[in-house]
Amino acid sequence: MNTRSAIKRIVVIAIVLAIGAYLVSEHLKKKAKERAEEDEAQKIEQAIRSSVDQMVLRFNAVNDWARKLLQGEEVRVQKIFTVELERLWFGQNPILFIGTIKDVSTIDEQFYQMRIERDLFHNMNQVLFADIGLEIKCSKQMFDSFFAKHPQLTAGLILNDGVAVVAKIDRIKTEFSTGQEGEKKEMRIGVGNCLDVVYIGNVQF
Repeated sequence: MNTRSAIKRIVVIAIVLAIGAYLVSEHLKKKAKERAEEDEAQKIEQAIRSSVDQMVLRFNAVNDWARKLLQGEEVRVQKIFTVELERLWFGQNPILFIGTIKDVSTIDEQFYQMRIERDLFHNMNQVLFADIGLEIKCSKQMFDSFFAKHPQLTAGLILNDGVAVVAKIDRIKTEFSTGQEGEKKEMRIGVGNCLDVVYIGNVQF
């Protein structure tokens, strides 16, 4: 092997090694970034769960009503009667309700009415196929501050707009609608007052 061939071979090996080292470095950087993002996501989720737990403790809220409706099963597809919710929602203590905000309207200078509906995504551990929602009276001061901190709630995102509310329910009404295939649908709506609200993003409960 002449000197020129040897040099060329050394250069090729050096280039290959350099490319390999770069690819390994980039792979390690990517993995490190993914781990950092996962750690940050876990911290955020833990902080959200802690905030919800603190809210429940502060108001001594009932947070097991959905589990009781499941009657020991993992999923409930049967209709839920109003009387079942009355037994679980009417009492001295408010309830914890997790879902998505569907609408907010003005009642007067001091209060809004918030419409929140239970969804499957945020309640994967307690699956009820019945349509359940709340219409609750909320302080404008509290809610304006909440929306200012979480502008993403009005950004039109589908799976990133969950909230947890503590509300005192005074009565339950039933709304009737027609589904896409013409079937009759019922939704049980708890009517009352909002005591507090926490943004949960895409955290599942």
